[in-house]
Amino acid sequence: MPFKEMEEMTQWEHFKRNYLWICLGFLVFGGAIWANSDPLSKYVAIPILVIGAIVIPVGNYYSWRIKP
Repeated sequence: MPFKEMEEMTQWEHFKRNYLWICLGFLVFGGAIWANSDPLSKYVAIPILVIGAIVIPVGNYYSWRIKP
């Protein structure tokens, strides 16, 4: 990717291009585990949902902010 294109990219465009499907995958997978009838499944689903809702978007911000 040329540097000029990277400089003009907004944070949302960077997220859509690099992390959107991964983030949605984590959220859907965590939600599917949470919907399971097993009461202990929430202890598995909570970290997966946190990764999808917090860790990936924060990582996107830092990778967008630190440009090569």
